[in-house]
Amino acid sequence: MTSEEKKIIAGLEQETGSLNALLQQQDRFEALVNDQLDVVFIIDLFNELHRQIKLHGLKSLQEQSKAVFYFEEDVNVLNR
Repeated sequence: MTSEEKKIIAGLEQETGSLNALLQQQDRFEALVNDQLDVVFIIDLFNELHRQIKLHGLKSLQEQSKAVFYFEEDVNVLNR
């Protein structure tokens, strides 16, 4: 193998290493974004819960929750 070929191979190996590092950074970034999206979803869920409590009161929200989880047993709550 000539010295020129060795330089080309070394350069390719270096590029491959750089690409692998870049892919690892991209994976970490995607995981971070997914975590942030989860947080945004939870915040939105809590905001909606807070809005529902202010609008209808906690007791009504508890009854609605029961109705959703125990629909067959507590159908009348949905008909109010």
